[in-house]
Amino acid sequence: MKRIALLWWCIVYCSIAYTQHIPVANPALKPFYHGVASGDPLQDRVILWTRITPENLLVRDVSVDWEIATDLSFSDIVNSGSLTTEAAKDWTVKVDAGGLQADKTYYYRFRAPDGTYSLTGRTKTAPEVTKPNLRFAVVSCSSIFSGYFNAYKRIAERADLDAVIHLGDYIYDFVDWDEPVRVRPSDSTLNAASLEDFRALHAYYNLDPDMRAVHQQHPFLLMWDNHDLAWNSSDTALTLPKYAGAIQAFYEWTAVREPVDRTRMYRYFNYGGLADIFLSDVTYFRKKPASGGGNDDPARKLWGDEQYEWLTGQLRNSTAQWKIVTSQKQFGQWNLIGVPVGTTQGIALVSLLGGADVNEYNADRVRLLRFLRDSKINNTIFLSGDLHFSFAMDLCENPFNPTYYDKNTGSKAVGVEFQPASVTRVNLDEKVKDVLPGNVIDWLTQTSVQINPHHRYTNLVQHGYGLLDLRSDKATGEFWYCNKLIVDSVQRMDAAYEVYDKVNHWHRDKVTAPTIPLLPSAPLAPFERLETSVYQVRQLDATVEVYPNPADNAATLRITTDKEKTLTVKLLDVATGSIVKNIYSGNIVHTQSLKIDVSDIPVSTVMILITSGNEVFTKPLVIAR
Repeated sequence: MKRIALLWWCIVYCSIAYTQHIPVANPALKPFYHGVASGDPLQDRVILWTRITPENLLVRDVSVDWEIATDLSFSDIVNSGSLTTEAAKDWTVKVDAGGLQADKTYYYRFRAPDGTYSLTGRTKTAPEVTKPNLRFAVVSCSSIFSGYFNAYKRIAERADLDAVIHLGDYIYDFVDWDEPVRVRPSDSTLNAASLEDFRALHAYYNLDPDMRAVHQQHPFLLMWDNHDLAWNSSDTALTLPKYAGAIQAFYEWTAVREPVDRTRMYRYFNYGGLADIFLSDVTYFRKKPASGGGNDDPARKLWGDEQYEWLTGQLRNSTAQWKIVTSQKQFGQWNLIGVPVGTTQGIALVSLLGGADVNEYNADRVRLLRFLRDSKINNTIFLSGDLHFSFAMDLCENPFNPTYYDKNTGSKAVGVEFQPASVTRVNLDEKVKDVLPGNVIDWLTQTSVQINPHHRYTNLVQHGYGLLDLRSDKATGEFWYCNKLIVDSVQRMDAAYEVYDKVNHWHRDKVTAPTIPLLPSAPLAPFERLETSVYQVRQLDATVEVYPNPADNAATLRITTDKEKTLTVKLLDVATGSIVKNIYSGNIVHTQSLKIDVSDIPVSTVMILITSGNEVFTKPLVIAR
């Protein structure tokens, strides 16, 4: 049995690494396998980050040198130093590099004790004065298990960005079995709960070359969300002891400037006279009474009292032209009245909203919108994530009352919301792929637009990122989409919308051409040289479908191939690799449908393993009753 388990692990892991591009350490980066990163840029400083992997993990500590320069050749070094790291920091290195000039691109690197250099990173400080143009990429919900980070690589290739704004769910504490695209066997039972669990997750994510690439080229403004902290929607308040491990790992593994109070992640960045950026936290500080009250209960606090006072005070005192407020959750209303909640369609749609949706905090939303109206604050743009869908919407207190809000003119709106799609995490098509035809998704999209007059743009299917372009006369939000199921370089802008200075609602016409940056960009840093291992197994040359998945008592396995194949099909225990059941052994030609009887298997997740010579196919099958 041990030999079977060992053989299975070797076949499956090598197969997954080869066919699914499971990240492995690039030997060319030794000992800085996890790359470099920068973040939280101010006018005179920026956080620089790396992680060194000592050959001897029993050493007490390791000294790492760093330097930052104005040029790629490091002939003009403006600051440098040494830092000591140790196992207590998980061998991560963070430096708040000061003495920098505003609105300037810098290059940085780290050096190991043996003289080996890390990748060269590229970063940029915030401006002090009003610039004619600012550009930010906007991302959220980046599950490595749910797809490939093509969106990250496309962002990395853009030299014209001032920063990348990540709105949370930067990592994921478990696998979404609606969409297992890149899943190692060990991930099948993943349920991160400890400091070591979260350290291992961050380390694994940073082995992905596309994630390394985007961090290498741009500074991040990063906010955590529920999956970064293993937060549960049933939690009414987060406490530091419960989430200490996730919080510690987050600060260790990200280029975030650590505050005195580790729970206070909300913070502010000034980008000169053109923009102020307020990273708010509606995950950690939300408050909901244990019982009683509905969505309009004023006791339900989205930001909590202290953060609300901070946010409104910052907005009131801001002299920047554009006020950018980020939120992990969708801020504007999404009305579902008219969607058949009792049907599978409605359940699937509502389940994506879940109990953490901002609709539960309508009183706090209205309170902030009234504050913007009464304070006569113009040019407020909300950036939001978490929901995985794409929206551009006007923001007002009651967009469903036609005497108050006119969808044709946008009157009474006090701001706009720009919500790009998830990088990889499940959208409506993945959520309902086994139970609904594609035309139902089109119907749901059309219905959503019809019953939400303030929504200017809706996409419930695609994945990718957003681009926010800021100028003195207008701001533009562009929706960019990428493939997440295969590694490729294709991207497209599906639509863009503009909001003009002091107008406070999206312009009615869709823009179809990408904006062109007004300012020249500094060169990108050299991308890493990738070295990949070659395995003696390859993906099964056939089309395989499994439905339903999850299964109750039985599932159907449908295999289609254009040539005759001899193959075996087995169910394996994901934890031990042992055979749970032999399903089939023989030849197939064209199409073969096999019934998988799981009525005698307890509720669990098993692995379907199909082998044909050196070809392998694996897919988790969830048994749920």
